[in-house]
Amino acid sequence: MGGIPGTGHLQRIVFNENMEEVRRELMLTELRRRIRDVREGPDGFLYLLTDEEEDGALLKIEPAY
Repeated sequence: MGGIPGTGHLQRIVFNENMEEVRRELMLTELRRRIRDVREGPDGFLYLLTDEEEDGALLKIEPAY
């Protein structure tokens, strides 16, 4: 789930089997860019599209094991 424009973070929300929220985690808080879209690629990684006038970017997010 994308955050508020300009705050540059994602929220990871975990649901139980009844679709009730169990946990919410802020991610990428240091990014500080407007996130336009988030998709999971066929490789399992997340891809973020930022929306900035001068320097929008496509970012690949890999897990830190």
